[in-house]
Amino acid sequence: MLNIEDIRRRLRDNPEPIEITNARKKIAYSFRNLEFIEDGHKYFYHKDDKLLSMVSVSAVCHAFEPFVDWDTIKKKYAEKNNTTVDEVTKKWHETNIKSTSNGSLVHLFGEAYMHFFLGEIDLMPTIIKDMQYEDGYLIPYGEKEEAIAKFYEDLFEVKNFFPIMPEAKICIYPDNNLGIKRLYAGTFDMLFGFMGKNNNLLLSIFDWKTNKSLTNDFNIREQKKLLPPFNDDMIVQPLSSYTIQLNCYSLGLRQLGYKIVDRKIVWLKPNGEYEKITAADVSDKLLGYLRT
Repeated sequence: MLNIEDIRRRLRDNPEPIEITNARKKIAYSFRNLEFIEDGHKYFYHKDDKLLSMVSVSAVCHAFEPFVDWDTIKKKYAEKNNTTVDEVTKKWHETNIKSTSNGSLVHLFGEAYMHFFLGEIDLMPTIIKDMQYEDGYLIPYGEKEEAIAKFYEDLFEVKNFFPIMPEAKICIYPDNNLGIKRLYAGTFDMLFGFMGKNNNLLLSIFDWKTNKSLTNDFNIREQKKLLPPFNDDMIVQPLSSYTIQLNCYSLGLRQLGYKIVDRKIVWLKPNGEYEKITAADVSDKLLGYLRT
């Protein structure tokens, strides 16, 4: 495991360029008027003494998913398994709560680990710091937290790749320079940066995912596609939704003048390993929709 002294040595021996420092400050300042309300998962943007409600990135992604008649599906499932629709509803709700709660805790550990990696011990979420930071170590609980720790351990020796910020909140401005009319806001897990060949700053967006699977074998076999403009090659499955999600985040930074060259899903697995998956650049198609 990495110790805080290892982190401090890395920060000393491999100091971040001023462009990284400035990007961190600029992004935080640019979205200072964006407010997130945990209850109901709502975003609001403060502009000229007005409070503008913004849809979430998740809602944008859901707009491309075909309608699913869950009532009929639950009824058929109940009949097949000799139970009631109410029992199926309860069981599926319990499963969703467990999955969401476990995912939230893993993401909180991921947020803490980037602060740890930046040497920002005081900025770590209190619940993680109090329970899992001991003797200079950030101790993972469970396999998916082990995968997060391994991700940063693998990153430790990588030069010219610098963490900028965790839990980066973005939105599309009402007067944005991209021509976007469908305004939205969201939060992604990790932002990294590095200097290109011409000494220009390039950004990479990373997002943790804890799904059991990112693909849907049935929908692949049946060739069930997303709605336009993604109905040509994108299957209805988590991987497709996450690809659109990361492109939404990219546009939020692109309006600030930044160049986003990579979008990565970091899939945390139950065996303590992780897999990095590149999300395709579908920004042109996405922009076509968002501009209408």
